[in-house]
Amino acid sequence: MSACDICAVRNRAICSLLDNEELEALNMIARRRTLEPGESLIWEGEDSVLVANVIEGVLKLSTGTEDGREQIVGVVYPSDFIGRPFGSTSGHGVTALTQAKVCVFARREFSPASSRAREELFQAAKLEDRPPKTQRR
Repeated sequence: MSACDICAVRNRAICSLLDNEELEALNMIARRRTLEPGESLIWEGEDSVLVANVIEGVLKLSTGTEDGREQIVGVVYPSDFIGRPFGSTSGHGVTALTQAKVCVFARREFSPASSRAREELFQAAKLEDRPPKTQRR
């Protein structure tokens, strides 16, 4: 039995779009990781080297403003997908707000064969590339 077989978000996350063969291949490259509150997984402006599914906990997506403040641009919950599967750099940081468990994949190895999964990730990536609608000063 693989970690994917007993995953709490298996039927809600991007993995739900994969067939058994694709899921088995994804499980082979996955790493499970626990983050403590305040621990970062992805840093804004850095090379986009990983993507992940949130299994448990809550994480924030944030960016630095021109005047040095932090702007929270999103919050992610269990079954949400984080990272940029098609981008070369991270547009925001990802930091745990609570203890969180994530299933992490090296971006260079992550390539879902399912056309439905690819399309969903592509749509999410297009939304991620948009600047925040408002910025407070």
